[in-house]
Amino acid sequence: MSRGINLILLALVAPLVGPIVAGLFNPFIFPLSDIFQNLIGFELAAVFLALGIFLLTRPEGYAPADRADRRSRIRLRMLAIVPVLAMIIVHFRLDTAGYQSEDQLLAWSPIFTVVVAFLPLFLFIHLRGLAKRARSAHLAEHCMIVGIGTFASSLYVAAVTAIVNSGGRIGYYPRWNVWPKMTMLMLLVLGVASGLFLLWSLYLLMSFAEAFWMASRALRRKWSRDDRSVTR
Repeated sequence: MSRGINLILLALVAPLVGPIVAGLFNPFIFPLSDIFQNLIGFELAAVFLALGIFLLTRPEGYAPADRADRRSRIRLRMLAIVPVLAMIIVHFRLDTAGYQSEDQLLAWSPIFTVVVAFLPLFLFIHLRGLAKRARSAHLAEHCMIVGIGTFASSLYVAAVTAIVNSGGRIGYYPRWNVWPKMTMLMLLVLGVASGLFLLWSLYLLMSFAEAFWMASRALRRKWSRDDRSVTR
Protein backbone atom coordinates (compact mmCIF):
# COMPACT_ATOMS: atom_id res chain seq x y z
CA MET A 1 0.00 0.00 0.00
CA SER A 2 2.89 2.35 0.76
CA ARG A 3 4.46 1.69 -2.63
CA GLY A 4 1.10 2.12 -4.32
CA ILE A 5 0.39 5.55 -2.87
CA ASN A 6 3.95 6.64 -3.72
CA LEU A 7 3.44 5.61 -7.35
CA ILE A 8 0.18 7.57 -7.45
CA LEU A 9 2.01 10.67 -6.23
CA LEU A 10 4.73 10.04 -8.81
CA ALA A 11 2.03 9.85 -11.51
CA LEU A 12 0.90 13.37 -10.58
CA VAL A 13 4.41 14.72 -11.16
CA ALA A 14 5.21 12.74 -14.32
CA PRO A 15 3.31 15.01 -16.82
CA LEU A 16 5.47 17.95 -15.70
CA VAL A 17 8.81 16.18 -15.38
CA GLY A 18 8.47 13.73 -18.30
CA PRO A 19 8.75 16.23 -21.19
CA ILE A 20 11.71 17.97 -19.51
CA VAL A 21 13.64 14.71 -19.09
CA ALA A 22 12.71 13.60 -22.62
CA GLY A 23 13.89 16.95 -23.98
CA LEU A 24 17.26 16.57 -22.29
CA PHE A 25 17.93 13.05 -23.58
CA ASN A 26 15.98 13.30 -26.84
CA PRO A 27 18.90 14.28 -29.14
CA PHE A 28 21.20 11.59 -27.74
CA ILE A 29 19.15 8.46 -27.02
CA PHE A 30 15.72 8.25 -28.64
CA PRO A 31 14.76 10.91 -31.18
CA LEU A 32 11.09 11.85 -30.74
CA SER A 33 8.81 14.30 -32.50
CA ASP A 34 7.57 17.26 -30.46
CA ILE A 35 4.12 15.79 -29.96
CA PHE A 36 5.47 12.45 -28.70
CA GLN A 37 7.89 14.28 -26.46
CA ASN A 38 4.98 16.17 -24.87
CA LEU A 39 2.99 12.96 -24.46
CA ILE A 40 5.70 10.93 -22.74
CA GLY A 41 4.91 12.48 -19.37
CA PHE A 42 1.26 11.44 -19.65
CA GLU A 43 2.30 7.95 -20.70
CA LEU A 44 4.47 7.58 -17.62
CA ALA A 45 1.67 9.01 -15.48
CA ALA A 46 -0.81 6.45 -16.86
CA VAL A 47 1.57 3.56 -16.13
CA PHE A 48 2.51 4.79 -12.65
CA LEU A 49 -1.14 5.43 -11.80
CA ALA A 50 -2.25 1.96 -12.90
CA LEU A 51 0.56 0.24 -10.98
CA GLY A 52 -0.10 2.38 -7.92
CA ILE A 53 -3.82 1.62 -7.91
CA PHE A 54 -3.21 -2.11 -8.31
CA LEU A 55 -0.75 -2.13 -5.40
CA LEU A 56 -2.95 0.06 -3.21
CA THR A 57 -6.02 -2.14 -3.77
CA ARG A 58 -4.35 -5.47 -3.07
CA PRO A 59 -6.28 -7.58 -0.53
CA GLU A 60 -5.19 -6.87 3.02
CA GLY A 61 -5.56 -10.44 4.24
CA TYR A 62 -8.32 -9.47 6.66
CA ALA A 63 -11.48 -11.19 5.44
CA PRO A 64 -14.14 -8.69 6.69
CA ALA A 65 -12.21 -5.73 5.22
CA ASP A 66 -11.56 -7.51 1.94
CA ARG A 67 -15.26 -8.33 1.57
CA ALA A 68 -16.31 -4.78 2.40
CA ASP A 69 -13.87 -3.23 -0.08
CA ARG A 70 -14.28 -5.75 -2.89
CA ARG A 71 -16.44 -3.53 -5.10
CA SER A 72 -14.23 -0.53 -4.43
CA ARG A 73 -11.11 -2.47 -5.42
CA ILE A 74 -12.64 -3.76 -8.67
CA ARG A 75 -14.02 -0.33 -9.56
CA LEU A 76 -10.70 1.40 -8.99
CA ARG A 77 -8.72 -1.16 -10.97
CA MET A 78 -11.09 -0.88 -13.92
CA LEU A 79 -10.78 2.91 -13.91
CA ALA A 80 -6.99 2.69 -13.57
CA ILE A 81 -6.82 0.90 -16.92
CA VAL A 82 -8.65 3.75 -18.72
CA PRO A 83 -5.65 6.17 -18.89
CA VAL A 84 -3.41 3.37 -20.22
CA LEU A 85 -5.95 2.49 -22.91
CA ALA A 86 -6.35 6.17 -23.76
CA MET A 87 -2.61 6.57 -24.35
CA ILE A 88 -2.57 3.46 -26.53
CA ILE A 89 -5.46 4.86 -28.59
CA VAL A 90 -3.68 8.22 -28.92
CA HIS A 91 -0.56 6.51 -30.26
CA PHE A 92 -2.65 4.45 -32.65
CA ARG A 93 -4.38 7.57 -33.96
CA LEU A 94 -1.08 9.37 -34.33
CA ASP A 95 0.45 6.49 -36.29
CA THR A 96 -2.54 5.78 -38.53
CA ALA A 97 -4.11 9.23 -39.03
CA GLY A 98 -0.82 11.07 -39.23
CA TYR A 99 -1.75 13.90 -36.87
CA GLN A 100 0.78 16.70 -37.09
CA SER A 101 -0.44 18.91 -34.25
CA GLU A 102 -1.85 18.58 -30.76
CA ASP A 103 -5.01 20.56 -31.62
CA GLN A 104 -6.70 17.47 -33.02
CA LEU A 105 -5.90 15.51 -29.89
CA LEU A 106 -7.17 18.28 -27.60
CA ALA A 107 -10.67 17.72 -28.98
CA TRP A 108 -10.71 14.39 -27.11
CA SER A 109 -9.27 15.73 -23.85
CA PRO A 110 -12.60 16.85 -22.27
CA ILE A 111 -14.14 13.40 -22.82
CA PHE A 112 -11.08 11.74 -21.34
CA THR A 113 -11.10 14.17 -18.37
CA VAL A 114 -14.76 13.41 -17.59
CA VAL A 115 -14.09 9.66 -17.53
CA VAL A 116 -10.94 9.99 -15.42
CA ALA A 117 -12.71 12.42 -13.04
CA PHE A 118 -14.37 9.43 -11.39
CA LEU A 119 -10.94 8.01 -10.48
CA PRO A 120 -10.09 10.48 -7.65
CA LEU A 121 -13.67 10.21 -6.36
CA PHE A 122 -13.50 6.44 -6.01
CA LEU A 123 -9.88 6.59 -4.82
CA PHE A 124 -10.76 8.82 -1.89
CA ILE A 125 -13.85 6.72 -1.14
CA HIS A 126 -11.51 3.72 -0.88
CA LEU A 127 -9.10 5.67 1.32
CA ARG A 128 -12.08 6.75 3.43
CA GLY A 129 -12.77 3.07 4.16
CA LEU A 130 -9.18 2.62 5.30
CA ALA A 131 -9.41 5.71 7.51
CA LYS A 132 -12.63 4.47 9.09
CA ARG A 133 -11.02 1.11 9.93
CA ALA A 134 -8.14 3.03 11.48
CA ARG A 135 -10.78 4.88 13.54
CA SER A 136 -9.83 8.28 12.15
CA ALA A 137 -13.20 10.00 11.71
CA HIS A 138 -11.52 13.32 10.90
CA LEU A 139 -9.47 11.84 8.05
CA ALA A 140 -12.47 9.88 6.75
CA GLU A 141 -14.55 13.07 6.59
CA HIS A 142 -11.79 14.86 4.70
CA CYS A 143 -11.59 12.01 2.18
CA MET A 144 -15.27 12.35 1.33
CA ILE A 145 -15.13 16.13 0.97
CA VAL A 146 -11.96 16.06 -1.11
CA GLY A 147 -13.25 13.22 -3.28
CA ILE A 148 -16.40 15.11 -4.23
CA GLY A 149 -14.54 18.40 -4.61
CA THR A 150 -11.84 16.91 -6.83
CA PHE A 151 -14.49 15.21 -8.95
CA ALA A 152 -16.30 18.53 -9.46
CA SER A 153 -12.99 20.30 -10.16
CA SER A 154 -12.11 17.75 -12.85
CA LEU A 155 -15.48 18.31 -14.51
CA TYR A 156 -14.88 22.06 -14.40
CA VAL A 157 -11.48 21.63 -16.07
CA ALA A 158 -13.09 19.47 -18.77
CA ALA A 159 -15.80 22.07 -19.41
CA VAL A 160 -13.34 24.98 -19.65
CA THR A 161 -11.04 22.98 -21.93
CA ALA A 162 -13.96 22.15 -24.24
CA ILE A 163 -15.08 25.80 -24.40
CA VAL A 164 -11.58 27.14 -25.05
CA ASN A 165 -10.72 24.56 -27.69
CA SER A 166 -14.02 24.46 -29.57
CA GLY A 167 -16.11 27.29 -28.16
CA GLY A 168 -16.74 28.88 -31.54
CA ARG A 169 -18.58 25.79 -32.74
CA ILE A 170 -21.10 25.90 -29.90
CA GLY A 171 -21.73 29.63 -29.88
CA TYR A 172 -19.17 30.78 -27.30
CA TYR A 173 -16.18 33.00 -27.90
CA PRO A 174 -12.96 31.00 -27.61
CA ARG A 175 -10.84 34.11 -26.94
CA TRP A 176 -10.45 35.20 -23.35
CA ASN A 177 -10.16 38.91 -24.17
CA VAL A 178 -13.70 39.11 -25.59
CA TRP A 179 -15.50 37.19 -22.85
CA PRO A 180 -17.91 39.17 -20.61
CA LYS A 181 -16.44 40.35 -17.31
CA MET A 182 -19.05 38.45 -15.29
CA THR A 183 -18.12 35.24 -17.09
CA MET A 184 -14.44 35.85 -16.43
CA LEU A 185 -15.15 36.53 -12.73
CA MET A 186 -17.19 33.34 -12.41
CA LEU A 187 -14.45 31.33 -14.13
CA LEU A 188 -11.86 32.88 -11.85
CA VAL A 189 -13.80 31.98 -8.69
CA LEU A 190 -14.44 28.43 -9.87
CA GLY A 191 -10.83 28.11 -11.00
CA VAL A 192 -9.49 29.17 -7.60
CA ALA A 193 -11.90 26.80 -5.83
CA SER A 194 -10.86 23.95 -8.13
CA GLY A 195 -7.19 24.70 -7.54
CA LEU A 196 -7.69 24.64 -3.78
CA PHE A 197 -9.47 21.28 -3.94
CA LEU A 198 -6.69 19.84 -6.11
CA LEU A 199 -4.06 21.06 -3.65
CA TRP A 200 -6.10 19.66 -0.76
CA SER A 201 -6.28 16.29 -2.50
CA LEU A 202 -2.49 16.35 -3.01
CA TYR A 203 -1.98 17.15 0.68
CA LEU A 204 -4.31 14.32 1.69
CA LEU A 205 -2.50 11.83 -0.55
CA MET A 206 0.82 12.91 0.96
CA SER A 207 -0.65 12.42 4.45
CA PHE A 208 -1.69 8.87 3.54
CA ALA A 209 1.75 8.26 1.99
CA GLU A 210 3.44 9.33 5.21
CA ALA A 211 1.12 7.21 7.34
CA PHE A 212 1.61 4.13 5.14
CA TRP A 213 5.39 4.63 5.13
CA MET A 214 5.53 4.89 8.93
CA ALA A 215 3.36 1.80 9.34
CA SER A 216 5.47 -0.10 6.79
CA ARG A 217 8.69 0.84 8.58
CA ALA A 218 7.23 -0.20 11.94
CA LEU A 219 6.18 -3.57 10.52
CA ARG A 220 9.61 -4.16 8.98
CA ARG A 221 11.26 -3.46 12.32
CA LYS A 222 8.87 -5.83 14.07
CA TRP A 223 9.51 -8.57 11.53
CA SER A 224 13.27 -8.09 11.93
CA ARG A 225 13.01 -8.37 15.70
CA ASP A 226 10.85 -11.49 15.40
CA ASP A 227 13.29 -13.06 12.94
CA ARG A 228 16.23 -12.42 15.27
CA SER A 229 14.34 -13.87 18.22
CA VAL A 230 13.52 -17.03 16.26
CA THR A 231 17.15 -17.55 15.16
CA ARG A 232 18.29 -17.23 18.76
